[in-house]
Amino acid sequence: DMQDFVFDLKFPILSWKASVLVNGLWLEKTANGPAATDEIKGILRQVKKGGRVLIEEVYVQKPEGRTKIPGFNERSTFEWK
Repeated sequence: DMQDFVFDLKFPILSWKASVLVNGLWLEKTANGPAATDEIKGILRQVKKGGRVLIEEVYVQKPEGRTKIPGFNERSTFEWK
């Protein structure tokens, strides 16, 4: 019986992509690892209040190899506040 069993799973982030719409143009940058690169920080600075930030193509390292995270690959959208 595994009732109330909590799985504490942590997988290292290998890469991910941030996309933003600025002045009618899509800007996309990819980071290797969990931290935002200077390029990603630069495009995030251009997002106006109420703008959208898309996080997609998130890859993690699982014991069986590199894996894409399903929940983040359908264009996860965050509103910039």
